[in-house]
Amino acid sequence: PTGAFTSARIKSENLYEFTYGRVEIRAKLPTGGGTWPALWALGANFDTVGWPDCGEIDVMEHVGNSANIVSSALHYPENFGGTAVTGSIPISTATSEFHNYTVEWTPDSIKFVVDDEFIHVSFVNSSTTPFNSDFFFIMNIALGGSLGGAIDSEFTEGSMEVDYIRVYQYTNIKGLQKVGSLNYATDLYYSSIILIRNKLGIWSLMFGISGLHLHGDPE
Repeated sequence: PTGAFTSARIKSENLYEFTYGRVEIRAKLPTGGGTWPALWALGANFDTVGWPDCGEIDVMEHVGNSANIVSSALHYPENFGGTAVTGSIPISTATSEFHNYTVEWTPDSIKFVVDDEFIHVSFVNSSTTPFNSDFFFIMNIALGGSLGGAIDSEFTEGSMEVDYIRVYQYTNIKGLQKVGSLNYATDLYYSSIILIRNKLGIWSLMFGISGLHLHGDPE
């Protein structure tokens, strides 16, 4: 019946917004016909330009009525709603095991990956798209709707478990450091921002550095 269910979302709007990077989200999805969980990002200028002009990056979408399929999508002025750029992949354990859902977003391309397997790599980014400005995260579970479809009459509740969200970004640093008998020029590194939930269900941001790339020559 109408109004029988409530659903929830968590977003990082005005708390954490970013442009470009490799985003990894590890999650286990809910079960139940009519569930529609999504892990996605929306252009931070949504309030001023609206949708789809702000752009939308759907890292993962899933519907309980097609429980073994996960998809990704890009929405922007030229392609949105029913004409969005989409791709999907079968995952038989999407609702029973954790999987890594990833987007690699650069000024030149946007690629979607699940457990290191590409969903689609066809999108070529350019200065004419909205995918060159800050975006913020949204995690939510919807029920029914145009994609969720009919809600199973036996459905009572469901949950999406998100282990973490990690954002890795290239940062150019120019310098020279001495390691043993070699001089190493440090070209760039990955800076990471991690959104993680502790056992009490409290979300927090963590910052770190990984993947330091060095190249060197003898003195």
